[in-house]
Amino acid sequence: MEALAPAREALPCRHDQIEALGRLIGEPGSPLPACIHVYGDSGSGKSTVLETVLACLSVKTCAANCVEMWSQQLLFQTAINSFADHVPASHNGYGAYSTCESLGEFVRQLQELGRRPGHEGDRLALVLYQCERLRDGDLFSLSALCRLQELCGGTVNICILLVSVLAIDKLLPSGGIAMPFVVHFPQYSKEELIELLLRERCPDEESEGFSEDFHRTYVTLVLSVFYPASRSQSEMRHLLSVHWKTYLGPVERGEVPAQQLRSDHLRTLWRNIEPHLRRALNTLYVKEVNSTQYCEMQQLLEQSSNKLPSVSTISGGAAKLSTLVSLRLVVQVGADEAIDAPKFKCAVGLHFIRQIARTVDFDVVHYLYDFA
Repeated sequence: MEALAPAREALPCRHDQIEALGRLIGEPGSPLPACIHVYGDSGSGKSTVLETVLACLSVKTCAANCVEMWSQQLLFQTAINSFADHVPASHNGYGAYSTCESLGEFVRQLQELGRRPGHEGDRLALVLYQCERLRDGDLFSLSALCRLQELCGGTVNICILLVSVLAIDKLLPSGGIAMPFVVHFPQYSKEELIELLLRERCPDEESEGFSEDFHRTYVTLVLSVFYPASRSQSEMRHLLSVHWKTYLGPVERGEVPAQQLRSDHLRTLWRNIEPHLRRALNTLYVKEVNSTQYCEMQQLLEQSSNKLPSVSTISGGAAKLSTLVSLRLVVQVGADEAIDAPKFKCAVGLHFIRQIARTVDFDVVHYLYDFA
């Protein structure tokens, strides 16, 4: 499909998914499918590919994150505002295009928008990111949204795109509705990640003067440490940005040239950055914790291990549990008044939390109700 040429050029490692979405959505003016389910792990390019393909195929899109849509009314009004090109501003009192409190009202207003002069052929797409959150509310609403085109009586050319990390059998009930088309985004391979990250490393003031081989070596070294733990493109992009100055240490000291790297130069670069990458790998399992917070956590654990024993085993365990909870490594799942049998859930990997607990001689598994 010629219209998808810009998408294929901008997203080199997702040609199969681009072609699959292009065949389902079709060329401008063609009917849209009722529902498409797009799923894959975080950082696999779902949002970028989807938004690019919809733009190339001239589909008017409303994107909504279901984490922010705390009610059906908010979701429906957000969609109507977007499809009607209505932007809340001072001249309209920051109000919505119209009140929409139910699914029936949402369908009626979509039909009215489809009958507006000059908009009869509009192709609409409602993209629901993290759509698994809709299961926490009325499951009927999720099933009804999958049939929205049918509910509109064929007068509105609209497609619902469900974007999630869950497969379709974990998202929708097994019977009662027609299953949507499914497009899967697998994790990037190591070679694909290297290609993508090299394309993104635009020449700025700090990276000018370094050859492509120099950048490729850096990306390859970082992925050799972190790839088994994470394949998220956004996370790898952040790690490359954080450790770039450390990687340049031997260059700034004159030990390694920026051009024409030899094998002994590669060994020097690796010996310089390896300890920093290994330390950063420990924090990779603790999301939203940066290197400074991780150092503070280690200091707290060292201080607690050097303290004198508590008056009783119970009070000592409670103090250590309190430290782990304050560091957000474990979360309490029982009620606060359940003093006799407190239960906790591990918020990080079981192997990691056991290593932390071992440093303070604490059997954390005894208190865990479940682990992540």
